[in-house]
Amino acid sequence: KQWYQRRERAENKDRSWMCGIAFAFGFNFCAIIAGTVLLYYFYTGCENNGLNIAVITINIILCIVVSVMSILPGIQEYNPHSGLLQASVISLYCSYLIWSGHIHLDYLS
Repeated sequence: KQWYQRRERAENKDRSWMCGIAFAFGFNFCAIIAGTVLLYYFYTGCENNGLNIAVITINIILCIVVSVMSILPGIQEYNPHSGLLQASVISLYCSYLIWSGHIHLDYLS
């Protein structure tokens, strides 16, 4: 929220806030990709892994859908403050929940 307030005050004079936002959502998307690769690597190696593959794949598809929807013109018109940063935080949290579920199931086995 502070970045957005700083942007409103600075307008076109200072664009350092944009670098911070770009770094934040870039880091989040890199973490999502790395987490998904690690999920596929560690939790799809056994024989009965169809459910694991399906859950991980559905998660990454929904992350892509949320990211694309966050920058659509209709969404931007209705909520101009939405963007890739919010989508990346939600997607990272969903990936964390998938990872947490797999770890819990692995722990119970």
